[in-house]
This record gives sequence, C-alpha cells and structure tokens, in this order.
Amino acid sequence: MLKSHRAIALMIPIFLTAVGVHSAQAQPNNLAAASKPDECNSLITTANQAMTNLQWAVLDSTNSSDSNQALLQIAEIADQASATMQTLELTDGQLQTFRDRYVTIYTSAAQANRDLVTAVRQQNSQAAQQAYETITTSTQQEEPLINEINSYCQVGG
Repeated sequence: MLKSHRAIALMIPIFLTAVGVHSAQAQPNNLAAASKPDECNSLITTANQAMTNLQWAVLDSTNSSDSNQALLQIAEIADQASATMQTLELTDGQLQTFRDRYVTIYTSAAQANRDLVTAVRQQNSQAAQQAYETITTSTQQEEPLINEINSYCQVGG
C-alpha cells in the first residue's frame, strides 16, 4: 500500500467488500430482464464485475511508483463501472434505485480521486481533505447498499 496517499486505502472498502453480492447466474448487461430474479442477477453480476475490476486496480496501484497516476487509474475504472451500471435496463423500480445508487457511488469516488490528485499537485491541503472526506463518504455507502440488494433479491423476497 502506498504510504503517501491514504485515499487508496479508503478506496479498498468500496472495491474489496468481502460481503459483496453474489450471483450464480449471469445476465447480459444490455438486455432488459424479464423477471425480478433475472434483473437481480443482472445487477449483482454487474456490481461484482465492477468490484473485481476495481479490486485489481487497487492492487496494481500498490506496485505503482506514481501514486497520483494510480489514483487516476482507479478513477477511470470507477467511471467505467458507473457507465456499465448505467447500461442496465431494469424494469423493477427498486432495482433501478439500487443501480442509480451504485452509479452515484462510483461517480463520486472517481471524481474525488481526481480532486485529490489535483489538490496534491497544487499542494492544497484543504481541497485534499475535502476529497478525502468525499471518498470516505462514498465508500461507506456501498456496504449498506449491498445488504439491501441481497435482502431484496433473496429467493422468495
């Protein structure tokens, strides 16, 4: 883990959540699912793939000699996760809300990483602290979301 930027350590909860949602079936991202279980599987599969991609980016960043570039790479992958999540065509209103919350988390975390890099480059400690707090707030929103999705998508739920 890079010692010069604690933000990477904060990004780990959002991307390495051990209690992540799990799905046995995959549904293509660009097709509207016909039923709640299918739509749950689509959302869960997309969220799990996003977490996997971001997990690899965080792990790769620990080997980077340029922590600013590592933060920017994490931001780019979070943007990609947000874009992929937005492509999900869901008819279930609650699942649409969950999807939109994921988009907000990923978008906020990506922008906060970019803001942190800018603040560090400009040696602006106040802006760096604000970006750090935004990352913290964003990461803290994922675990409750995962729990809500798991509860909503339970068999018989």
